[in-house]
Amino acid sequence: MSTIFLFVFLCVLAVAYCQNIDPIDQLIKSEMDRQGMTGGIGLGIIYGNHSYYQGYGYADVKNSTPIDPYRSMFRWASISKTVTAITSVAGGISLDTPLSELCRTFPKPIAFFEGDKISPLPEHTPDFTMRRLLSHTAGYRSYSDVPSFVESATPPSELANNPLVNRGIDWATRRVMYQPLALVPGTKFSYTTMGFNLAGWAIEQVTGSSIMTNMERYVFRHVDAGSIQPDYEWESIPNRVVGYQQDGRPTGSDDVSWKLPGGGLISTVRDLAKYGDAVLHSAMLTAEQKSILWSPPFPESGSYALGWVTKRVNDQIVEVSHDGGQQKTRTTLHLYPADGLTLAIMCNWEGWVWNQDFLTKLYALAKDYVK
Repeated sequence: MSTIFLFVFLCVLAVAYCQNIDPIDQLIKSEMDRQGMTGGIGLGIIYGNHSYYQGYGYADVKNSTPIDPYRSMFRWASISKTVTAITSVAGGISLDTPLSELCRTFPKPIAFFEGDKISPLPEHTPDFTMRRLLSHTAGYRSYSDVPSFVESATPPSELANNPLVNRGIDWATRRVMYQPLALVPGTKFSYTTMGFNLAGWAIEQVTGSSIMTNMERYVFRHVDAGSIQPDYEWESIPNRVVGYQQDGRPTGSDDVSWKLPGGGLISTVRDLAKYGDAVLHSAMLTAEQKSILWSPPFPESGSYALGWVTKRVNDQIVEVSHDGGQQKTRTTLHLYPADGLTLAIMCNWEGWVWNQDFLTKLYALAKDYVK
């Protein structure tokens, strides 16, 4: 951030204080106007013993239902991955045992797609493990990184939305489990929700309990929040927000519970923020476990550790985060361990774009204003 920009920003902040104007409100509304959004935003900030929750715009434009940070229910999308990673580490799941040994019913990968051709994995391929799955370096397929003739990883809507067919992640994972890998494990970072689905499936196989039961046991019992749950499309969940496409039209609503470990949770923005604060401050994780989660395990994983994107300055973690994007939602969760600050934003417009300048300003305001 340049010296001139910082000076101007602080001047604007001083004027806002003098005029008794909420500078966070100003920033959010300005960004909403700049992006021309439809729908609304839920904001949650927790800084030490202080919290700030606000809603902007509409949960349902047609019925003029405003966003309520305590009631409006947003999909988490890929922020769900952070919970799966924590569940694995806090639950003592082996990160380095080959998955075919950890889960006897999982077929050991022997091939991968080389273009449209199926080729055998090289002789000295790294083991296919939970650590690889949680860092997106296992070579497991995503939505569209395999040849078009291969069965889609996304179940058809008529199946996913039918609870008599959709029996959860075991059903969804077994649809693609026997397919060749998209890449040779360890060759490069390749983001994949299906890989996290497989990690959740492995947790179920090892523990004999559902992934949600494990999440509640190792994660959510430490969170003072009652709205966090799977987003089952066939269940009537009060206060679900309406989703809007980039052009402003309402979007559809297909079930996402089949990919719960990679993107299937729903809650209010207050409870997402409370989850983030509990990651920082509760007994959910030891310091050693946080170090495991927030340390990128392989050179090819870059800044992505185990379910979290990390930012370091002088080899010290200054920020861990994850974004989410799927039908009906755009989300982001940022934790600042040194400050003890949590920032959560949830949006029901699919056209929303996170830009670093906006997030940097919001972080600065949160530190100065939420106290």
